[in-house]
Amino acid sequence: MWSRLKGKFPPILEPSKGPKTVGLAVGYFMVLNYVVGNGFLGIPFTFYHAGMVGSITIFLFIMFMEWNSARWLFEVMSRAQALETFKQEQLVETQSEKSDHLPALSDRSHVTPDDHPKYEILVTRKFELTELCQVFVGRWFKVFYLLVVITASFIVLWTYSTVAGSAWSTNLPLNFGPLRMCTEEEFQDNIYPKGSGCLAAYRFCVFLFAVVVLPLSLLDLKNVGVIQTIFGGLRFAIIGAMVLYALFNLGIGGLQGGVPLSANGTESNLTGNVLSDFVYGFSFTGWLSAIALFTSALIIHPGLSTLTHPIKNKKPLGWFVLSIYGTVAVFYVLMGVILTLWFGSDVNSTITLNWVPSTKSDHSVAIRVLSYFIILVPSIISAYPLVVYFTSNNIYLVLMGKDTSQKTSTREWVVLVLIKAIFGVLPLIVALFVSNLIFILKYAGLVAFLTSALFPGVLQLTSQRKCAKVFGGKREGVADSQPTPSTGLEMDTIKREEGAPLMEGEKADGEKEASRMRKDAVYTTPYSLPVLSHPIAAIVQLAVAGVLFVAACASIAYRK
Repeated sequence: MWSRLKGKFPPILEPSKGPKTVGLAVGYFMVLNYVVGNGFLGIPFTFYHAGMVGSITIFLFIMFMEWNSARWLFEVMSRAQALETFKQEQLVETQSEKSDHLPALSDRSHVTPDDHPKYEILVTRKFELTELCQVFVGRWFKVFYLLVVITASFIVLWTYSTVAGSAWSTNLPLNFGPLRMCTEEEFQDNIYPKGSGCLAAYRFCVFLFAVVVLPLSLLDLKNVGVIQTIFGGLRFAIIGAMVLYALFNLGIGGLQGGVPLSANGTESNLTGNVLSDFVYGFSFTGWLSAIALFTSALIIHPGLSTLTHPIKNKKPLGWFVLSIYGTVAVFYVLMGVILTLWFGSDVNSTITLNWVPSTKSDHSVAIRVLSYFIILVPSIISAYPLVVYFTSNNIYLVLMGKDTSQKTSTREWVVLVLIKAIFGVLPLIVALFVSNLIFILKYAGLVAFLTSALFPGVLQLTSQRKCAKVFGGKREGVADSQPTPSTGLEMDTIKREEGAPLMEGEKADGEKEASRMRKDAVYTTPYSLPVLSHPIAAIVQLAVAGVLFVAACASIAYRK
């Protein structure tokens, strides 16, 4: 057993100084910045085409699945740590004890009742998903995961770059040389903006965005906690500004479409039967398209290990992520409903572009400043550096055979920086040629299904199986009345009364139940929950995710 585990875990290095950590509040904004990203910009557009009730229903369902699979990853990390800790302890024991009665490590097929699995997540050890894939499944699964996460991260970085390019080129007065300030219409439903002057301005803005984000991408995550906290606050300020102003104007002038931030906008195109169709109507193709976009807008799994590693208090991580998703749900649903009611059929695939008309000189200074804030800030505070950071960590792990928390030389540090630089530049280059956000996000959603459903589900099942085999094997020579490590179940409790033997069938049933409970107990971690952590739950969720994935693929093929 342990001979097969040997070599799968890099050695634990004890740092000379304690690791730099952050509190839950700073960690909250780091993770939140990654989850929200720029995916929220397509939420109102999706709500309009899928209908309000249908959108909210599928959104909450996908959010629940994504939270549960994210929680599984914490279980898997703690199981990997337990196996590594047990391996280290057994190696020390084997080297220190030379008595003949001690069996060799490779010959041990079980552990004693005193060997409690130490399920925990340490701040000194980080398990990236690539490493977890190799430990619990195999090298081929690790390579497959790395290819998927590179693809998913590349698409996400691509979206950040296009949002910055489109927002800046439609609002900055770039009317010099070959550059010409773009209009909203030049981006609407186009793969890239039409008109050579606008295209040149868009590409120049992508270059400016690169100048901002690439230096941040090269920094260590633990050194940008304050920046991420500020960015998180600004992100909520933007969403709040859009929702509150739309609510204010809806209350004054009723439902309005067209130019925002004006109580005297055009006649609403969401009234009467049209409004009823939006609220209660159901568009099957729109609903299918929403699956991919919502999955992409809620993705957290590829960066979960990296983003939560600096957090000092690891115990509440499962509920910590639930609070992240709860916050996201409130803001996303408010955006989807309120902004769709406000803009109606004029809602843009990138919602901030709907504020472009309000930057014109015929509006008050306050409204123009607010509009520029809504349009420009999301592109500046994107999660670009976070995505570059965790993806580079996974690539580094595969190439170097060790995690970034175990760097020991200048050469390895240089390798990591080069990986970050290369991976950070490539999406910016591709963004020069494709700028349509919805076009990109629908494909990002397909890849997100793999990272948020397939890999966590498979790792949950395989890690449970391995821990059950290592920690819950046959306990030869151990009395049946011994309590198991986690549950304290005693076989003598199945007797009706002291000294009264059970019937043969009842005894067999009791032994089966005790065996089942022992097996469940040895892979139950502090992050496990009843029912939701059961292997059957993982199988069911994998099956449901597979159906949704096929439906999303069908939607994309239908709309082509």
